[in-house]
Amino acid sequence: MKLSYSDIIDSRKGEAAVVVGAGPSLNNNKKQIIDAQKDGLIKICVNEWFRLFENNSKPDYLVLASGHHTDSITAHGPIANELKFPIFYANSTDATPQSWVEENMKADWFGFDQRHWQGKNCRHLIGEIAHWIAEEYHRLTGEYPLPNSIKEGSTDGYPLFPIDMHSLNAVTGGSSSFFRGATSPKAEELKEMIQRAPEGFSLQNLKMYGNNGIMWDGRWPYGGLCEAVRWEFDATAGWRAVPRFPCTKVGDASTLTVQETLQNTSGFDCHYSTGDTVIVHALAFAILMGCNPIYVTGMDLDYRVGYASSQAAPLNNDWQRFARNLINDLKILNESAIMRGIEIINLQKDAWYGQIKHGELK
Repeated sequence: MKLSYSDIIDSRKGEAAVVVGAGPSLNNNKKQIIDAQKDGLIKICVNEWFRLFENNSKPDYLVLASGHHTDSITAHGPIANELKFPIFYANSTDATPQSWVEENMKADWFGFDQRHWQGKNCRHLIGEIAHWIAEEYHRLTGEYPLPNSIKEGSTDGYPLFPIDMHSLNAVTGGSSSFFRGATSPKAEELKEMIQRAPEGFSLQNLKMYGNNGIMWDGRWPYGGLCEAVRWEFDATAGWRAVPRFPCTKVGDASTLTVQETLQNTSGFDCHYSTGDTVIVHALAFAILMGCNPIYVTGMDLDYRVGYASSQAAPLNNDWQRFARNLINDLKILNESAIMRGIEIINLQKDAWYGQIKHGELK
């Protein structure tokens, strides 16, 4: 059955839950979690949960937020149907057609957005960001950047600097991997572009989406928009958004992201970013459901220590590269929980990111 936020918010109010990540610290608590689940502890898992638990100890909820097929609702849906547990999946990144979900899902499911702020599609959002960038340059310098880049009468009413908005939603485009590797030849151009920015310019001042400027930190100018969009820098044209495929956003301002829904529900003054890891969304749903206390385990956020299973970890330092944003997201989630009278407890001692107090599973 298709769920809605009204089915989710406060649906497990006052019930203890554990949010389970795939980090090796999970192994310190795994048996205790399996035993506690038999006594009513709600287990919220992410991604390939079946690699982590012997005898396929099933989750009570599964949260997915990936564009990879192995972590899609297509891959996990049949298992959820068989074992009868709900799936919350990010339909803003999962390429599974809505029609497939509606026709094949027998278990409860909910498709959530975690990228399209204020119910706006990528074309609209990027236009607003381009407008803000141009006006911020103008405020600081008295001039607009890149001559002839501001065009009147665009179809969306926004200046076209530094983004060619009219290329959005085209089926073809350029490179989709610019921000995937720090060794890209264009990485140096990115650094040079930042250095040429006027004194005082920072996208951390861009707070019109959830009063959170830190979510842009380290990703100038890309801040986690829809998977349909990647950015490229052209020496003549400047920055432009290059589509991988049409933006899949459907709906209107009433279809808010999970971040905005949590902000509205908790009353906290800002919301977390698009998320560098699915576990932040799992925590958000635990808070929305009203679970209390919420334990979290396996949230090592460090590929260098591997996974709780024998699965090989990626050879990169993404967690450290985006450390400031991760720390800020966890702070926002913890403060949002406190606003709802909910306690979050990290079962991992001395976690590098802090923000959530350590405690034991009771």
